Amino acid sequence: MADTAVTVQTDIDNSIARAKDVAKTQWADPQLLIFTNKAVDYIYKLLIRIGSELVKTDATIPIVESTQEYLLATHLPDFWSMSTKGVYFTDFLTPCTHEDKIRAGSTTTDVAPTMYYLTDTHLGVVNIPTATSVAAYPTLNCRYYKKNTTLALTDNMPFKNLFNEPISAFVDHIAVLKTTAPTEEFTALYNALEESTLEIARNRIPI
Repeated sequence: MADTAVTVQTDIDNSIARAKDVAKTQWADPQLLIFTNKAVDYIYKLLIRIGSELVKTDATIPIVESTQEYLLATHLPDFWSMSTKGVYFTDFLTPCTHEDKIRAGSTTTDVAPTMYYLTDTHLGVVNIPTATSVAAYPTLNCRYYKKNTTLALTDNMPFKNLFNEPISAFVDHIAVLKTTAPTEEFTALYNALEESTLEIARNRIPI
């Protein structure tokens, strides 16, 4: 099932909440979609926290002579955060601060830059590559986390369907709670979703 396309609509149609409300008088599809997106967003952040391969995106940046900074929106669209050891030519670049960039100044290098830094809009390298550097190391490889997109009913369920059941269970329980439900109940539901997510994610990595 992991590689089978399952739409959000299908997942909602198969939920207990929908089985209890076939006429959709209590919970319309848009409402259950909101609950689904809440679950997906929470799972996505959990997977980032544990560095899961399920949410990493690969991209490359063409290096330009005498150019230190590269626009995230152009080269790493929807950038959220960088993966650990996520920037490399042949060797991994070391993350540094903007202060380190200022300290290095306009120093250039004929070999590969060895450090990188992030601003709110750009990824920069230290030191600045010369034509000799670019000829030998023309492409910077990146692995990063993108901002997750809000799902529509016609979209496919994410994460290779691994978390469809925990998401469905979360949606079912949220749906049946009254609006006056104690905060503790909501916390318990998120805790259950977190436990299921981490257990499934860990089982993908052989020990």
